[in-house]
Amino acid sequence: MQRKVPATYSLFLLIAVAILFLSNNSNPPNGYTGAPPNGQTCASCHGGGSPSGNVSITGLPATIIPDQVYPITVTVTRTNGTPQKAGFQMTALNGSNNFTGAFTSPSAGTTIQSSSGIFYFEHNPGQSFGAGNVLNFTVNWRAPATGSGPITLYAAANLVNNNNSTT
Repeated sequence: MQRKVPATYSLFLLIAVAILFLSNNSNPPNGYTGAPPNGQTCASCHGGGSPSGNVSITGLPATIIPDQVYPITVTVTRTNGTPQKAGFQMTALNGSNNFTGAFTSPSAGTTIQSSSGIFYFEHNPGQSFGAGNVLNFTVNWRAPATGSGPITLYAAANLVNNNNSTT
């Protein structure tokens, strides 16, 4: 028996993790999510140290329904070392590497920026870990009104030592 499914998107998720010991407390420059065409991440500008952690994106079902709003959460987890803050950047691109959907209602400490028609959900400024080891950043993402093929979410995150330097 075959089941009918409404027009949907296939979804790919790429998380480029740059877990580094660094600091840039303001919002990051646009275009460092690991997305095409250049594939740059935070590690393109920052380096040094060796803390460890994880980044994950949650809130999307396996099947995306057109024009549906999904609250998406980027979670940065500190697992080792003593980083004081974390930052991240995320975007959503279609198969032609154009931004797709819409970001709205970013959580406190985050912003939505754009450059050359691509929108980025990102930290602004870097957020302190405090006594906990987990930071969550949430935004609403509205899927495009019509199905147009695969959508890929690209995200990069970093752990920072708050030294106001790229090292």
